[in-house]
Amino acid sequence: MLRSMPPVADDRSRVVILGSMPGRESLEKRQYYARKQNSFWRIVHALYDDVPSDGYEDRVDFVRQRGMALWDVLCQCEREGSSDSSITNEEVNDLERFFLDHRGYATCSSTARRRPGRSSSFVCHPTSECD
Repeated sequence: MLRSMPPVADDRSRVVILGSMPGRESLEKRQYYARKQNSFWRIVHALYDDVPSDGYEDRVDFVRQRGMALWDVLCQCEREGSSDSSITNEEVNDLERFFLDHRGYATCSSTARRRPGRSSSFVCHPTSECD
C-alpha cells in the first residue's frame, strides 16, 4: 500500500494544486514532483518568468511565497509503477477537513488524471461555502 505525503501549505496559501498520488521517485524522496522529467516545477516557475532551482526546499518556498499549496487527492492506494491508470484500492484524503483547517482558499486545481469509467473523487468549494 502506498501512502501519500503531508500537504505543502501555510497561512499564505490561497490555491491548492492537487495531484492524484505521487510517483515512485517522489514517494522515495518524500518530495512532490521529484522526477526530473516531470514538468511541474518548470511550468510553475515559467508562470512567473523564473527558472526553478535545483533544491527542493527552494522550490517549495517559491510556491508558498506565491500563495500555492500542494497535496494529493488520495492518501493511500495500490499501484503498479507510477501511472494513475493502475491505481486500485484507493482511499481519498480528507479534503473537507483540509479546507476547514486552511480557510481562505479561492481556487482548487488538479493535476490528477481522471481514469476512464471513474468519476471525480473530490469536490472543492470556495471559502464562502465552507463557513
